[in-house]
Amino acid sequence: MSKEKRTIIKEEIVGQFMEDRSRAPWYTLVWWRFCWKCEALEYWWRKKRQTWRTGFPHEQAWNFQSWNAEMVVPRLKYLRNNLNGCPTEMFEKDYDHNADSELSEQERELAMDRAMRSWEKTLDKMIWSFKHWDDSIRPIKPKDYDPRYKKTTYSDGSVGYEGLDDSKWDWTPCEEHSKKVQEGLDLFAKYYLNLWD
Repeated sequence: MSKEKRTIIKEEIVGQFMEDRSRAPWYTLVWWRFCWKCEALEYWWRKKRQTWRTGFPHEQAWNFQSWNAEMVVPRLKYLRNNLNGCPTEMFEKDYDHNADSELSEQERELAMDRAMRSWEKTLDKMIWSFKHWDDSIRPIKPKDYDPRYKKTTYSDGSVGYEGLDDSKWDWTPCEEHSKKVQEGLDLFAKYYLNLWD
């Protein structure tokens, strides 16, 4: 059986990707909505069965980072707002922890205050990372970017789209956001054993 060679039927320039999609009639939209509601009910029941069998809905494992962030953020916020101490790593390097050291009571209190503020900033970075890890950060478009596409229709019914503008986008905002998120996650891993009060 030989494959037919596909040929180009029509080429045209369109304003945006898939702009020529036709709108579905109202009765189709009503049917889709009914189907979505049925799927949502079935999905709810499936999560209940999974919880009975394994102790948790399996979506919490498939989307662990999202579920974990939801659990971590309120607990980190509570810990940050109700601190009674901090890890010893938060103190300055030359701080003497011995009770019989030569530091006065006032110097000890100042050192403790600086250490607590440092711990609060560290917790704030962790909280920020878990809250914003999935923010949608967009790259910066070139100034004279052309958003049009070349639409090609083929003989087998398929359609291809190719962007007309091949200028480079600036991905710096995405990279900076990613670094900031990673900093908080690294701090979370580093101080994981100190997350108690």
